[in-house]
Amino acid sequence: MDIVCAFVESRWSAEADLSESIEDAGEMAIFAYAESQGTLPAVEEELFRVERLLVANRELLIAGSNRSATKEQRLRLLEDTLGGKRTRRLTRSFSA
Repeated sequence: MDIVCAFVESRWSAEADLSESIEDAGEMAIFAYAESQGTLPAVEEELFRVERLLVANRELLIAGSNRSATKEQRLRLLEDTLGGKRTRRLTRSFSA
């Protein structure tokens, strides 16, 4: 909670900077955790494959970005797109 308070107390040039900075910090924390567990290369590879899939399929990218869909619906779409393969928990956190 102290970290979030520090973000909120800071000065930001634009309103969106706060949320983007918190999101960036969360991503860095996830990558640091993956590195500490020895799974960073696998997480990076999985994210790269998902990115290539989204670039190749614009409709999927739009559907996955639909914030009116629940987190569960977006995760199901991701898993269905990957051929029913279970995604790693760390990769799933980036898509949620």
